Amino acid sequence: MNVNKWRYLLTCLVIAGFGFQNIASAATAVPHVDGVKGSHVNMNSEEGKGNIEVDAVLKERSIKNGKGNGIVSFTTKLLKETDKDVEITFELEKLGEYAYTSVSGKNQAFKGKMKVKEGKQIDVPFKDLSEGQYKITVQALSKQEGRNQWGGMESYYFSVKANEVVEGWEKTTNPDHPAEKGPDESAQNDLKNVETAGTADVEGVIAPEWTITMYGTWKFYDRNGSAKAIRNAQVIIDYLNSSNSWVRLGETYTDSTGEFMYQFSDPVGRKDVRVTVQSWNSWNKVVTSSFKPYTWYTTVGSTYTGGDIGTRYVPSTDINRKAIWVYDDIYNAKAALSLYKDPGSATAIWYPGSTQGAYYTTGEYIHLKETNADSPDTVVHEVGHNFMYNIYNNWYPTTYCPSPHNVQEKSHVNCAWTEGWASFVALYVNRDAVYHWSTGATLDHEYYPSTGDQGDAVEGRVTASLIDLYDANNDGTDTRSYAFSDVFRAMHTNNNNNFADYWSRWKALGYDYNARYSLSQNTINYY
Repeated sequence: MNVNKWRYLLTCLVIAGFGFQNIASAATAVPHVDGVKGSHVNMNSEEGKGNIEVDAVLKERSIKNGKGNGIVSFTTKLLKETDKDVEITFELEKLGEYAYTSVSGKNQAFKGKMKVKEGKQIDVPFKDLSEGQYKITVQALSKQEGRNQWGGMESYYFSVKANEVVEGWEKTTNPDHPAEKGPDESAQNDLKNVETAGTADVEGVIAPEWTITMYGTWKFYDRNGSAKAIRNAQVIIDYLNSSNSWVRLGETYTDSTGEFMYQFSDPVGRKDVRVTVQSWNSWNKVVTSSFKPYTWYTTVGSTYTGGDIGTRYVPSTDINRKAIWVYDDIYNAKAALSLYKDPGSATAIWYPGSTQGAYYTTGEYIHLKETNADSPDTVVHEVGHNFMYNIYNNWYPTTYCPSPHNVQEKSHVNCAWTEGWASFVALYVNRDAVYHWSTGATLDHEYYPSTGDQGDAVEGRVTASLIDLYDANNDGTDTRSYAFSDVFRAMHTNNNNNFADYWSRWKALGYDYNARYSLSQNTINYY
């Protein structure tokens, strides 16, 4: 990696030209989110959508010999009839400083047939637990035809104290965690020195008084365990002074490959340098309930004189790692839509132990419960709501959505449009016609089930119609394919209340009237 000041300036220009506004701004103070006001869009979006519902209650609790004992009772219900088996599993985990520890391993509690709305009760006992914070997760899955799967999931959080077992957690993890070296890093090839930038003698140019050029790369492990760059994230550089206090040197940003560079004059008496990456920039923020970004840091030591600090990773077992998954999802959604229309910014609140989500509070924040981060579709769906509000100039249709609302059932035409569009954005960004919920449920929108409710008041039908407008896969009356730019333009050039408004805008833009056949393939008949 040949680093010099011209490469640094080029990197800044590339970042600035990516279409994202004010990317070099420093972290701005923002308010604590307790008592958030506003209307919830897509409240409890996962509930009921996988056709299986799971609820939990603490049935028994006691302290014996300083150890926690009790039973958490889970009730699983089928919301629709199926002749397929339902498998129910559970796992007990303990929250550590930086990661979960499995106490029980994953266990099968039931597998067999279930009747509609007949509750299957699973009692999960715990015994002799030491003081700490715990969660029990129960998941119910039922494989259906094709790529469809029904699913439900519930996590129950409780704490064992010296004298009692209580519901919930009093605190979650510190958002500031250490990073780790990559698998190919070693002490021998790390911290390679290079010629210090800022010393070039160019006639007529006064060289800056930089004495240290630092560069490196930040990565994380995605949901599949593959290493991926942390893109356009703020990097903070601090030094440890002679009084053992950390002092800010400055900030920069990673580029699209996760690389960063920062040049500074070595402070007198400097004992160490700390480099921190965080889930934050001017348009993409993933924060705790106290609005603190998640951070991962590394130090380079007192003898560091410049050069490559190597590649640093968010540890694959880090309990906060899902925050960077969410951050990357927002990045992907922004990048995909910005090619045609800048969708603005998004802020997501996520933290271990959260039970609030998934929903978007109009004009404010995306709220995700802990398990929502497991699904990029769920995350981008909520980002889609956020971006619709931004694109519609701080306006959002009155949705009339019931709570809960099922993808395959009639709700209201406004609800079906806002939900259907958000799901379409998720599937477009994630390049898959199968929607995956964090519960484990899936729904194939390309080969949408022929049974169920029909028309433009069904959000799944709206999503499937939008997919058929865009994709190249022909089936039934869907024999046409249109550019995503056209599909998107009919949305972003008019504040549509519902899918009928969208269709009117499509025609007003002069687009192909025969696109109606892609819609009729999904039981939506417009003329």
